[in-house]
Amino acid sequence: MKSTKSSSATTNQLEKSSKLLNLLRRVNTVNKSTSISNNEIQNKKMKMPLTKKGIKKFKDKLKYTQKLKQLELKKQLLKEKEKEQADKEKAKQTNFEKNLQYFTFSTKKVNQ
Repeated sequence: MKSTKSSSATTNQLEKSSKLLNLLRRVNTVNKSTSISNNEIQNKKMKMPLTKKGIKKFKDKLKYTQKLKQLELKKQLLKEKEKEQADKEKAKQTNFEKNLQYFTFSTKKVNQ
């Protein structure tokens, strides 16, 4: 009795594992096919005809993207400079406040 129960349990496990493997295989093939189609779409977008117009469009697009990158870098540098300037101003303000406190404290001592 026990041997038949264990053998049926192992066959059930084998069936379940085979079903899972088949499901995984199907999912992997779907993932591969979608990634291939996405790559094909990207390649089509990147390719342009090797005509004078196509080359000119490509160069214009390249210049445009380079200008955008330069503008982004400039914006980032400006933000960093503004942040540094704000930090310097804050440091000056705190230093001034400390000096003022020290001065008022020292004048109080002298007056007493």
